[in-house]
Amino acid sequence: LKHLSGVRSHPRLTSGSPPYSRNSSKPVQSSAMDCGCETPSTTSFEPPPHRGRIFALILLGNCCGQLGLSILSPFFPNEAKYRHVSQGVLGWIFSIFELAAVVGTPVAMWLLVRVGSKPLLVLGNLLGGACNILLGLCWFVKDGDLFATACFALRILAGFAFALSMTTGQSLLPALFGPNLSSANGIGGYQQQRANRICSLIFR
Repeated sequence: LKHLSGVRSHPRLTSGSPPYSRNSSKPVQSSAMDCGCETPSTTSFEPPPHRGRIFALILLGNCCGQLGLSILSPFFPNEAKYRHVSQGVLGWIFSIFELAAVVGTPVAMWLLVRVGSKPLLVLGNLLGGACNILLGLCWFVKDGDLFATACFALRILAGFAFALSMTTGQSLLPALFGPNLSSANGIGGYQQQRANRICSLIFR
């Protein structure tokens, strides 16, 4: 009885002290993390300031890029035929954009964690806009191989620019929308499809 009374009165086993495990001198953590639950403070999401403005700028940049690319389909085949460009080379000029975007996406992801989202997004939009403007100025380039090479190079750069802007824009969506990420992705995808079709419907 004296031994048991000494155990009850031990200072580590008093009601005001945290419980200890048998094989460790550290207190046992009895929190909501033990049962796999999360407290309301960890599940609540607070959107950053100017979320709507940032998302609108992302959509505007993607829309302008898609409009600059979709306007090629009504005009460029006739222009290429007038400049004595073969159908095979014309197909490569159109399809090299997607190939450059696929190759440029891992490069954009590698740059994103080192440079940051803001400079990369600005760089992608500036490079894509410059490529679209220069592609329109190819009207003044001589016919033949020089015209095809200039268009081919500008389409490759435009594909890399598209990869930079799209990768950066997608990386910003989780921080902007949190649990509503799927809705933001749906809005962005619908906007890209409409922008990709609008020039073909207007100028057909």
